[in-house]
Amino acid sequence: MPTSSENRTPNDLKLEGEHWNELIAVISPKSIESLDSFDEWMSEQLSDLETQLDEFSSRRSIKKSLRG
Repeated sequence: MPTSSENRTPNDLKLEGEHWNELIAVISPKSIESLDSFDEWMSEQLSDLETQLDEFSSRRSIKKSLRG
């Protein structure tokens, strides 16, 4: 069984330069469209959830949460 240290991201991982460009080059436009569709779906789901949870919010609870 892997330990938590084996599942960590290496410290030398960089999201720029040649490795990043190679990754971007293999992402197809169709994959990007799928991500856009997922983004829209997730935004709709979150909006619906916020609407459902609105009934549990009061002015007092909102004010309290804004204080930190």
